[in-house]
Amino acid sequence: AVVSTQSGHYGRESKGESKDNKVLVVGAVNVDILCTKHEEITIGKDLAQGNIQHVMGGVGRNVAECLAKQGIKCALISVVGDDNLGRLALECCKESGMDTTRIVAQPGASTPVAQLTIKDGDVLEGICNFSAHSHLAPSLIPEADIASSRFVVLDCDTPVQTGLYVAESCSRLSVPLILEP
Repeated sequence: AVVSTQSGHYGRESKGESKDNKVLVVGAVNVDILCTKHEEITIGKDLAQGNIQHVMGGVGRNVAECLAKQGIKCALISVVGDDNLGRLALECCKESGMDTTRIVAQPGASTPVAQLTIKDGDVLEGICNFSAHSHLAPSLIPEADIASSRFVVLDCDTPVQTGLYVAESCSRLSVPLILEP
């Protein structure tokens, strides 16, 4: 369910404010599980010593958080699962100052999670489940939101049809588009 259906609403906007300082971000929100190994896992040994840390991630979320921390009004369009991790991710996004009224909690989908194993600062392996992100459809991105934005940032992990819709809409509406690979 969409938290708000009010097109062009970007949270703390005041009357008379132009679109020149509003940014729309389209992309992923996920929970990263960072596992730092302190020893090697050997055959026959079930566990290795290390640290496990949960952090909010997703390219779209990361970009929106950085913009919000710089005092730039931004809205994030994304999808999370209708689950505990999705509620946690949504709360963390709200706390960072971005507009979250376009983040959808998708029933039946799991909030995207990326588990990364790290040793000596390098990622050794990663496992991810981005099922909710596959529901980020063009229908969730009102053209009015694109039209009222100074520019749009598109996470290139967005489903292809959605990315094409955003790119074509930005072109047609003369709104600059920044691709985040």
